[in-house]
Amino acid sequence: MLKQLMISTGFISFLTITGCASMTSTPVQSEPKPASPVLPAQSENSNLLYAQRWVATEINGFQVQPSEKMPQIQFDSRSKRFSGSDGCNQIMGSFSTTDDRLNLGQIASTKMMCTDANSLTATQYQQALEKVARYRASSQLLVLFDQNGQTLIALKKADQ
Repeated sequence: MLKQLMISTGFISFLTITGCASMTSTPVQSEPKPASPVLPAQSENSNLLYAQRWVATEINGFQVQPSEKMPQIQFDSRSKRFSGSDGCNQIMGSFSTTDDRLNLGQIASTKMMCTDANSLTATQYQQALEKVARYRASSQLLVLFDQNGQTLIALKKADQ
């Protein structure tokens, strides 16, 4: 557990894309980043998107606290469907990709009763997913951006 915490802490430090804060505190404000991110070649980027299950580490500038029920997502290249969890409920829907663009269709979810902390994270995660317009994927990291290039969600490759 300590080793996993140390690895997570190092990874989160690496992810200071828009500033980190706990889910219950105010995010660090920074200047907007209007420039589009530098992206890998289209086929490499999309192949990496499909290759694994992704776990959220940051949503809208807030660090996601490690727990058993963390938001996650995976993309199926054949069916063009995504599935996962918002940290409380199962989510699913359709998606399409073109170059670095990612369009998620309407999100369907189960309606389980959640604890307050999980409910807040779930709400923020689903609201951020609804704004996704672009993405950047590497073998260990997936970042989802809005139409202005602002980071919405940072995710890491899930441990198998």
